[in-house]
Amino acid sequence: MLTERDEGCQMDSGAVLGSLALLLTAGFAIVGQEVVKKAAGRGVDEWFDSNRWQAALARELEKVRGTERQELRFTAYGGLWKAMRPLALYDEGVFGRRNAEDLSKALSDWYFSEAGGLMLTSHAREFYFALQSVVGRAAAIPGWEARRGEEDPAAVFERVLSARAPRVEDVEAHLDGIADADWPAEDTEQIGKNWKTRLEELVETSWMGLDDNERYAVLQQVSSRLRTVLTKDVESRLR
Repeated sequence: MLTERDEGCQMDSGAVLGSLALLLTAGFAIVGQEVVKKAAGRGVDEWFDSNRWQAALARELEKVRGTERQELRFTAYGGLWKAMRPLALYDEGVFGRRNAEDLSKALSDWYFSEAGGLMLTSHAREFYFALQSVVGRAAAIPGWEARRGEEDPAAVFERVLSARAPRVEDVEAHLDGIADADWPAEDTEQIGKNWKTRLEELVETSWMGLDDNERYAVLQQVSSRLRTVLTKDVESRLR
């Protein structure tokens, strides 16, 4: 028969064992939480490492693609540059309707070639079609012929624009005012669109009223603006 003292000891022992059980349970819970946290931490780190690696790989692939595009663009622009040879600013040869026909065809052949119009940037495309518009119209005028005169073609062109198309923006100043690092400006494409529209209006309303040397100067200067854009495109993207 248990005495009060024995029962007290038994109760104390039970309490102690219960407390130990609670402590062990709590300990296991704490340890379990730490294990989960560590596992989750490794998972999160691995996830971030994986995504950082994928992002870095994507950046490197884009650099490679950009380099490849630039090489293709350089080749394409070289072909277009060569096609514009008949409109060289300091060429003293004769240029007339037949030359305009040949040039218009050469530009179209280049545009639809494998390394042609597909590589034009959106802003360069506007300047290309501006040239094609005036060249095509020059090819439709019978019997005209011109050669470089004593007056600077740029001065002739400015006089024509002032008299016939006064709303044309100063495209040359816009192009020359943009550093390679800042090319193209936000409004370059819109200026190219306006340029093409105004030149189309010029040839539509006033082309027949120009003399042969004035037509030649317009063709030369429009070609020159396109070459400036091509140069900007290549130099800014080779950096």
